[in-house]
Amino acid sequence: MNVWIVWSEITATTIGNGIVCDYDSTQTYINGGYTFEYSIEPSSIFDLTEDVPDLRGLGGDPPNVPQQDSDVMHKGEDLSGGVNLKFDGSRQIRCKMFNPDSIDFEDNHDDPPGGNGRVEDWFTSFLNYPSEPTCGNDDLHVTDPEDNDPYTTPNKDKLTGSDLTFRKPRNTEGDVDNTFEIRLHFRDFARVYLGEKWYKISDNFLWRVHFKCKKYDEEEEEEDINDDGDEEDEVWKNNGSVMAQDNEDWDD
Repeated sequence: MNVWIVWSEITATTIGNGIVCDYDSTQTYINGGYTFEYSIEPSSIFDLTEDVPDLRGLGGDPPNVPQQDSDVMHKGEDLSGGVNLKFDGSRQIRCKMFNPDSIDFEDNHDDPPGGNGRVEDWFTSFLNYPSEPTCGNDDLHVTDPEDNDPYTTPNKDKLTGSDLTFRKPRNTEGDVDNTFEIRLHFRDFARVYLGEKWYKISDNFLWRVHFKCKKYDEEEEEEDINDDGDEEDEVWKNNGSVMAQDNEDWDD
């Protein structure tokens, strides 16, 4: 009998210049994130000889957020769009919102592919990770982009993926000198589908982005912050945001 022990090591590279703000006429797009590589060992498991299990093809539906969990993002939603093959790079999320000025984020915000369009998911707290270790509650789709095929070049023996997390406060929300902070914490991991069950094949890779924004009056600042040719707007701007490869400062 042959026994295969499969494991993955995860590394991350900062996307672009880290946390940046982009602007249009209506909102600020603050974003930051990482590109991930999941190196799978032993690499010989992808050499399809007769004594090697063939794990190509489609994987089964991944677990959703357990019903007994509370305060977890995307509870009650179908997470099956987050996988396409039997190997998969996935992610869990928790978030904590600080809104000292009681800003009403009531406008309909842009939604990413696979999102649910609920504004409350963007500007409120979901304080817990899922209790099921193979549940990726921040993995609703496979268009980040990600490559879950470790059998084929250019990413043979590995999985790849990226996550550019963001928020888009609108210029109509909040008043000058208002601030908010949202702490987004993540646990990336790799999983494999064996039989009819998903198994975790990595440790959790911890990372976080703390978006901190302040509302500025361009006329007071004497600056065209959103580069639209005037100094007449009230605009959200980065106010000391932080990105790091850990889950620290959750409770500070």
